[in-house]
Amino acid sequence: MKLIFLLVALLLTISLSDAANRSVAEEEREVTSQSFCGGAVHCNCGDTVTEDYVLNRNLTCNGNGLIIGNSQITMDCNGNTIAGSDNGYGIYMIGKDGINVRNCKIRDFLWGIYIHNSNLFNVSNNSLRGIPESAIYVLDSSKGMIIKNYAHLNLNGIVIYSGSNNNTISNNIIEDNINGGIITYTALDNELEENTLMDNRYGVYLNSFSDYNSISNNYINNSEDYGIYIANSQNNIFYENIIVDNRIGNVYESPLATSNLWNNSIKGNYWSDFESNEGYPNRYVIPGQGGGIDWKPLWDSDSDSIIDKEDNCPYVYNPDQLDSDLDYVGDACDNCQFNYNPSQLDSDDDLLGNNCDNCAFVYNVYQRDFDQDGVGDWCDNCPLTSNSGQEDENNNELGNICEDSRYMCKEIKVRELVSR
Repeated sequence: MKLIFLLVALLLTISLSDAANRSVAEEEREVTSQSFCGGAVHCNCGDTVTEDYVLNRNLTCNGNGLIIGNSQITMDCNGNTIAGSDNGYGIYMIGKDGINVRNCKIRDFLWGIYIHNSNLFNVSNNSLRGIPESAIYVLDSSKGMIIKNYAHLNLNGIVIYSGSNNNTISNNIIEDNINGGIITYTALDNELEENTLMDNRYGVYLNSFSDYNSISNNYINNSEDYGIYIANSQNNIFYENIIVDNRIGNVYESPLATSNLWNNSIKGNYWSDFESNEGYPNRYVIPGQGGGIDWKPLWDSDSDSIIDKEDNCPYVYNPDQLDSDLDYVGDACDNCQFNYNPSQLDSDDDLLGNNCDNCAFVYNVYQRDFDQDGVGDWCDNCPLTSNSGQEDENNNELGNICEDSRYMCKEIKVRELVSR
């Protein structure tokens, strides 16, 4: 079994390393520019973009898509498509810092967005499909952002390769990729957070000294092999991830994947196979030879099949998650079911939120209101006479409208009875 896992890791490494082994000069010879474009000059397939540019039409290319020619450039495709023919690069940059690539639909190139030796990049709101290598490939590039992209039906989703450190990979949807969703190789101090990874071979794969990375708040589901696989990587931290129903297993640590943390000081992760894990019900033992343990696994306190983290009533059974006032608190536990009150403030502790309590600061669980003015009898300065404004000019705790002698005695008598 160990031999099989080592072979899998080796094959994955070989498939990713071909590009990394080429020199910068070799890459630059391969990527030749047709002409310069950007600003007011329209770009065509194979052109080098030297100024900020907004693409105003679709491009269909036989070779490369667009090449980034200067640092500090924004390439905005404005929702247009750059389509290839299974070779070349969709968008290519090497040695260019501060590049923004956004709103692009990239299809059918050998590589989607290829980033080499380029720092402080921002790749956001792009869609990548049908890429035979990697949808987004980052090599020897650091302090970048990969946010809100959609990678679908490629060989790999996002690859963070050798020497790429301190990058943030966040809020991406990565699904149905043949190999890996997010793969790191000799990459340090990266943050992988709030990504959705579904139906890939691996959800998150940390390989070959990918150390000190933070993996949190990701949803990892239905991977063909493992949701999380760690090979020869140490001192990573995993917390608040939801790892559900991955086919071979939710997680695996290889023999050299040691000293990884599987919870922070407050929370661990949600594991769909927790009840069958040898550490149940107090801890989750990470399968493999790494010795990892999640000491604070997340749970479903009310047994309604919705984990506490996602449940709008984590301690009250409510599988329908009905929320009539859309305040993110379910009707089953909302102290103002039909009044928006996400804070659930209840100043008088009568189990009715201030937003729907007719005496918000006086305990009155029965909510009696004789004069039907919206102010409860327990705090109404004229309990027999409707006065929703509660005007009281002389501050004697009797409303103006019932200061008349004809009503005063009755009002005082009622107030004495109510206060008992």
